[in-house]
Amino acid sequence: MNYGLAYAVGFHPWEDADTEPGFVAKFEELFGREEKGRTPPFGKALDLGCGSAIWGIRLAKRGWEVTGVDNVQKALDRGQARIGKAGVEIRLVNGDVTALTKSDVDAN
Repeated sequence: MNYGLAYAVGFHPWEDADTEPGFVAKFEELFGREEKGRTPPFGKALDLGCGSAIWGIRLAKRGWEVTGVDNVQKALDRGQARIGKAGVEIRLVNGDVTALTKSDVDAN
C-alpha cells in the first residue's frame, strides 16, 4: 500500500483502530503486563510506522517516553495535531523504519 497516497486522498481507516474494543483490549493487556508492579515512567518506547500517533499517545498517557517514526509527513502532521490535543509529549521523526540510524533516532 502507498501510505503517502492514502493520506493524500484522506483514506486512513487504520486511524480508527483505537476505537475498536478488540484492539484496545489487546493493547491494554500487553502493556499492562509489562507495567505490572512498576510505576511510571516506564522507559522508552519506539513506535515504528507510527502514522498519526494514535498508539504513541496511549503509551505516553500511560507513562512511556515515546518516539514515533514514519515516512509520511502528512501522517506525522496529523500526529502532531493529535499530540497537542492530548497534552502529551512524543517525539515524531520523519524517517525510514528500515534505516533508523539514518533517521536520527536515538540508539539508547
